[in-house]
Amino acid sequence: MPDTTCETHSFHVNGHTPSSTQINFKSTSSSGTPSNGESLEQIHDQIEFHEKALSDLKRRHNALAPVANLLPEILSIIFRMCVEEDAPHHPWSFEVLKRPPTRNPSSWRALDLTEPEYKYPLMAIRLSHVCRRWRSIARHDALLWTHILMPSNQWARRMLERSKRAPITVEHLFPQAYSKSMPALYHALTHLPRIRNLHISSHWQHFGVPLPMQVLNLLCNPAPALESLYLANLTVTGASSRTFPDSIFGGYTPRLTHLAVAHGVELSWTCPLLRSPNLTHLFLAGLHHWKSSPLANLLDVLDHMPHLQCLALHHCIPSNNFDVFPGQVVKMDYLTQLSLLDRSSDCNRLLAGLSIARPLETDVQLFSNLPLEGDAGGDLTTSFTQAARFAAGCKTVRLYVQKTGLRNQMRIQCWPCVVDNPNTLSAYRAGQSIFHFVWPNPQVLLSADVIQQACERLALENVEVLSWDIGTHVDESVEAWAAVLRWMVKVRVVQVSWRMLDILLKTAAHHEEQSEPGDPPLLPGLKKLVIRTTPIGEEATSRLKAWLAGRSSGPWAIESLDIADCTVLSTHIRTLRTLTDVVWDQMETNPRFSRPLPLDEITPDDLLEEVTAPLLDAEDDGWEEEQFTDDGE
Repeated sequence: MPDTTCETHSFHVNGHTPSSTQINFKSTSSSGTPSNGESLEQIHDQIEFHEKALSDLKRRHNALAPVANLLPEILSIIFRMCVEEDAPHHPWSFEVLKRPPTRNPSSWRALDLTEPEYKYPLMAIRLSHVCRRWRSIARHDALLWTHILMPSNQWARRMLERSKRAPITVEHLFPQAYSKSMPALYHALTHLPRIRNLHISSHWQHFGVPLPMQVLNLLCNPAPALESLYLANLTVTGASSRTFPDSIFGGYTPRLTHLAVAHGVELSWTCPLLRSPNLTHLFLAGLHHWKSSPLANLLDVLDHMPHLQCLALHHCIPSNNFDVFPGQVVKMDYLTQLSLLDRSSDCNRLLAGLSIARPLETDVQLFSNLPLEGDAGGDLTTSFTQAARFAAGCKTVRLYVQKTGLRNQMRIQCWPCVVDNPNTLSAYRAGQSIFHFVWPNPQVLLSADVIQQACERLALENVEVLSWDIGTHVDESVEAWAAVLRWMVKVRVVQVSWRMLDILLKTAAHHEEQSEPGDPPLLPGLKKLVIRTTPIGEEATSRLKAWLAGRSSGPWAIESLDIADCTVLSTHIRTLRTLTDVVWDQMETNPRFSRPLPLDEITPDDLLEEVTAPLLDAEDDGWEEEQFTDDGE
């Protein structure tokens, strides 16, 4: 097929793009061979001409696009929306505190507080590289460059310049003990008067990065625009004490609302940061020198924060054994989120000194461990009593109980409303109020009596949805379990897993044997039974069938069964469907059951050992082994 070449015209050199009629194409008989007298330089000129012509055509084409007609002010607003959409999640979301951290600095990764996300500033850079017009608009919009890109000293300087005088956010994570990004942090801190959010931390693998004195000196200047401050895993170079000086920020942070200090550097009781009248969020962790101080010091600090909405104190509640309770009560009129992690006695003393205006509307997470010595039973009872004001009137409760040879743990999760989603009811971190207690086995034997005491102290008689995740290696008497369930007359939905189906059926049968004709059955209001992660063999099916048949008439009939993630035969499902409505996931075998045992040979202990032990190790024991110690630190 003959090739075509283009004759050049004299007007090509003036930058004008010719029309299609002006370009004269002529055929040549050679394929890829230059015509006589045509030099390589002429070919380069033609290539350059067509590249310029194509670029000009693209520019004219883009000029006709609808987005090209938008005013620069409108484009700036759109750019800001794109940048904000890629902004990192705010570290003050209370969801990150659902699981308590350990003293291991790696736990802070779970809190999402030490991992800055650099997608935010990178989006502004990408927008500025689309075209010449967008670049001009983006570079002159100071609000697009307020989140400083810290790993690069060059980019940090450039963004500090482009942000002009706008308030900026500085998030700096030291990736290693001696980071080359220290100059970038230094230059950013020279703009301290306009820093709105300051986040300095070190990676958990390099715990305790020392801040040079030059950086510390910059931090002693006033910060009139500072609203959020987070410092974690840091130390001070050459300092005899890890405590920040009281001259931090020159004692002037009038707009500070969010303060978090975790591990490494500590704050003195007289630190001006703790006297900021506008503080709404306070998160302190690992301030170990506070432990030996009087509780009155902490109450005095909280008394200077009348607008506090979120309070998290982890391993820093005073525990001076010789300290007499001061009798001081601090009013918390705006508190909506509370997270305490420490020894049970310390948490109880602090809670006794707090007057929370709306306890039933407060998200509470109480993680406490009982001591190896002393009145552990009394501490546990007091803990239940202190937790009662947050759980009163709740409609949904999840009881998670695990007993091993050396340690007991009880986790009570409460919702003020009815929650019937099975996944939520089995979620480890769900619930508006979470109370987690851990104590050594020799002190208080974890039994049905302790569970009954917890239910009575928390006043759970109005519960309508009950989820039981109880694993125990010692069989409790049916009389003890009957005492726990007998007074839950309003429960409409029960979710069981592991061995709790076996316990429920045996307890119900015992209650029926001890009852007089016409007496209401156990859990008289029950309408729906949800079964998860349980082997349902021949014996369990027979008991379940007998229980359903005994409640088939009158107002006590169970209307539906919801069975999923269980090992159960389809023939058993058909048997149960003759008595009530059954929702089944059509799975006869749970794939997580690794042992190839016949169905009727799978015992609850097999299930607990084979299925739940790895999950418990990952979810609970891993952090409790480091978190809860005999000294409470």
